[in-house]
Amino acid sequence: MAEPRVRLLRRLAAVLAGTALTTTALSGCSGGAPTAKGKRTIAIAHISRLSVIDDNVAAFKAELAQRGYVDGKNVKFVQQDANGQRSNISLLAHSMVGQRAALIYALGTDLNLAFAQLTKTPVIFGLTTDPVGAGLIPDLKHPGGTTTGTSDFIDPATYFDYLQLAVPGAKRVALMGNIGESNTATQIKAFAAEARKRSLDPVTAPVPTTNDIVPAIRSLKGRADVILIGADSTLSSADAVVIKTATDAGIPVVFNGSAEAGKGALIGLGPDYAKLGKVAGDLAADVLEGKKPGDIPVALPSALNLVKATVNRKVAASFGLKVSDELAAKATAVGD
Repeated sequence: MAEPRVRLLRRLAAVLAGTALTTTALSGCSGGAPTAKGKRTIAIAHISRLSVIDDNVAAFKAELAQRGYVDGKNVKFVQQDANGQRSNISLLAHSMVGQRAALIYALGTDLNLAFAQLTKTPVIFGLTTDPVGAGLIPDLKHPGGTTTGTSDFIDPATYFDYLQLAVPGAKRVALMGNIGESNTATQIKAFAAEARKRSLDPVTAPVPTTNDIVPAIRSLKGRADVILIGADSTLSSADAVVIKTATDAGIPVVFNGSAEAGKGALIGLGPDYAKLGKVAGDLAADVLEGKKPGDIPVALPSALNLVKATVNRKVAASFGLKVSDELAAKATAVGD
């Protein structure tokens, strides 16, 4: 059940606080040739190319360089993505395992589950909301095995605290996302439970593909007072379409990712993905230096104070909403 799982994550967060494939199938940033003698390969895999992923990976590489692992000097990065196609996950995982890397950095729950079935190579995971619930690891504090990493889990209560301050009259909350994504399915269940706890009516709006975005949002007109979107790669890859369609329908959006407020969302709320990449780089360096991944606790954004929230005052005014002093004080930033 989602609600018990959220309670578990909350408790653990408190504790932690104290391919050589065809180019039409996958897109890659580096080939699969063996590295020169003395250089260790670090494989980086993700499903799609998004700005938050680019920022995360750049910070990951920069932190490794700070720890002495410099691309072209003593390590070689091999980076590939699945071109946004979930059907390519298995192909991508097999391709990256074939690189014979010293370490894999994998972004996304389903991709990490694929690696868990294929290799004992140390894996640092990222953009993985509920690694315990997904069956990736048994425990956040003691992952065990050959994997650890960072979670982008944010307590659903945090999203709803901001949402209710921004849209105090909201009674119906649309929960949008591609429930085929493990992260999204987990979040929507948790969001629905939190909404009911606050006597709000959750309205689920599944979006299997980007082609379903416009009709899904249009169907919400008159049925939802605000749209809440968590960490969902399908919607994030088409955020401009999501925000414009919702605005045209007269529905404000609370969107995962602080940068989304600058694109027209009422609130952009999410982890600092760049800083999570830096944390992941530190974890990777620890593993490369001999530390066992299973002995390294998973890093959570709330425990590391890496949650960012930006409110767009101009967007609020366009919906007849006022940014209260309480909301302004709570937010990381208020923009126009």
